[in-house]
Amino acid sequence: MAKRDLKTEYIYSLIGNSAGHKGTLASREGVLEEKGLNRTLSLLKQTGASGDVDLIVDIERVSLEYRLNTLNFSTAPDRDRQEKSSLKAGIQRTEEAVEALKGVRKGSAYKTRLLTTTRKELDKDGLPKDSFRTFVTGQIASINNQLRSSIDPTKKDILEQRIENLRTAETLYKGLQRQALSRAEPKPMAHKPNERCETLGDFIQSLSPSNRATVARMLSERAASRNEIIPDDIAAKLKGPEKGKIQTTIPAPKKPGDGERSR
Repeated sequence: MAKRDLKTEYIYSLIGNSAGHKGTLASREGVLEEKGLNRTLSLLKQTGASGDVDLIVDIERVSLEYRLNTLNFSTAPDRDRQEKSSLKAGIQRTEEAVEALKGVRKGSAYKTRLLTTTRKELDKDGLPKDSFRTFVTGQIASINNQLRSSIDPTKKDILEQRIENLRTAETLYKGLQRQALSRAEPKPMAHKPNERCETLGDFIQSLSPSNRATVARMLSERAASRNEIIPDDIAAKLKGPEKGKIQTTIPAPKKPGDGERSR
């Protein structure tokens, strides 16, 4: 589905969801409401799968603006004041995200901005945590607050899909940042960051070359002090795929009389 058509269909689905189809799932009204919500969910999934960061931001803005317009006709303005304030903040974040997208596509200008960025404003990959990244974290936090309330399963799925789309948008945006800053894509780790390494070999495999060299030196010194041999499988992982780059000394077992008199 074309980008414009998807956005139009999404707006129509939101209008249909608020058309007054209320009732139990077994009733005709309940069936119509569930059908409309499933259509909204399907369109959100298509948005996330599109790989179009601009479309994801645009659809998120539509979600916020439509909800805000609905509350503007609310009969309980005092009750909805806090939600309206949150929605307005979210809309402001989307506007800033759109500007950030324009900026990151101006490669040289974006690279110049990095010169005034402090270390605290960079993520672990050295990419700026700019207004687009703030948009993503802010929206996810806002949606998570909604998920804490009691809602039916399909509406919960819709909110969770919006979160998934936002995370997809952040991944796509990081790619644009790397392109603007001429940064290579980081190499994947051998295990997930929070995954427990079951063996020493797994742990070694997860290390960067420089850290692997440090561990190699520590294990070598420990083996030498205890008259031990480092197993071949561990020694191979210490040297890793970058053979020749990491100088790893695997000591042979000491024999009585080698170097100094045995006691």
